[in-house]
Amino acid sequence: MIVLLALAMAVPTAAQERDVVDYDIEVVLDPETHELDGRETVRWLNTTGVSTSEIWLHLYLNAFASSESTFMRELSSDPLDVLPSLDDEWGWTRITRLELADGADLMSGLSFERPEDGNENDFTVVRVELPREILPGEAVELEFDFEARLPRVVARTGSSGDFHMVAQWFPKIGVFEGEAGWNCHQFHVASEFFADFGSYRVRMRIPRGWVVGATGEQISREP
Repeated sequence: MIVLLALAMAVPTAAQERDVVDYDIEVVLDPETHELDGRETVRWLNTTGVSTSEIWLHLYLNAFASSESTFMRELSSDPLDVLPSLDDEWGWTRITRLELADGADLMSGLSFERPEDGNENDFTVVRVELPREILPGEAVELEFDFEARLPRVVARTGSSGDFHMVAQWFPKIGVFEGEAGWNCHQFHVASEFFADFGSYRVRMRIPRGWVVGATGEQISREP
């Protein structure tokens, strides 16, 4: 069984005339290793009045990459929580390819950011330098290859046997707030997910016969 949590759908208001971000994702789930092999194309529209020469991204699964991530440190210090012993069942996300639509390589411009606590062992936020500024009203298209692994079930994500709760599993663009810059925080225990309205088209390859529970609308399914 697979539960896919990431395709948030909402009815836009009059002020939300167009999506800020459009995702097109293909992903394969390995049920034995609990790993994801994905390809993602993202179109981001600058709806502010300020130009930007960088994109900030969330890599939420990296919160479960080690006991030293900011999330796990906070979890271990909270008396209301019991720190799970994940042993060798940690989770992570790795970007293996990042290009513009014209083929320009952006991998050398990736850097991990820790805006809240400077924790060098936290890899939940990454900044991407662009070769030029994206002007107000202009869009940019990014192409990713990525790999991810689900941890053992913890904090609303993970796997247990053939059950997979696949939540916040893909590289996800933060929110650009113009003069205030990018709203793209590290993953904290006492926090919730924040993102622009967007559209998602997702194609998944999973074991035959598995039941899928997901938000969004199923377009088709091959036997």
